[in-house]
Formats: sequence, structure tokens, C-alpha cells
Amino acid sequence: MIEATSSASADIGSSACRILYSTQSGRAKACARRTARLLREETALHVSNGAGKAFDEDCTGNLVEWIQDIKKSQSFLVLFVSTTGDGEHTDTIQQTWKQL
Repeated sequence: MIEATSSASADIGSSACRILYSTQSGRAKACARRTARLLREETALHVSNGAGKAFDEDCTGNLVEWIQDIKKSQSFLVLFVSTTGDGEHTDTIQQTWKQL
């Protein structure tokens, strides 16, 4: 069970969250989906992109504009990032990585 531990986290009910993942084998995606489910079941938090999306699915277009949109919406991000095992970025973050 997820519990509020401070007055800041008590305000979470009126907040929105976006969950992004970068995965090669699917483990980060599975973690993102489980986290989205737990947040929906245990908090009043709105997960704005369902069960999460890969970076390149959510961050389409200009990365700077995407970040500005996140700030305007006052959403917070939960990020699950994995590597290929050799420390390289995964296929699901290729376009975002190029803009960084």
C-alpha cells in the first residue's frame, strides 16, 4: 500500500503523472505498467498516459516544447530507464537521445 508521508505528498490527489520507460527486453515497461496500476489503485493520482509509454512514443517532436508542455500541465514524471546490458541506450529512446 502506498501511503502519504508528508503534507507535500498529501496533495498528490490533485496531481497528474506521466510515466515513461526505455526498455530493450521489456523489464522497464513491466515496471512502468505495475507502477501505473499501483498509483491508480492506491492513490487519487491521475496517470495521464495510461500504463506508461516509451520515451520515443511520448516525446515526439521538439523535446524543449515537450518539456514546456509538461511544466504547464504541472505533471510530474516517473522514469524507468534501462540499458541494453552494455550500457548503450535502448531502441525505445533513440529519437529522444538524439535531441539530448
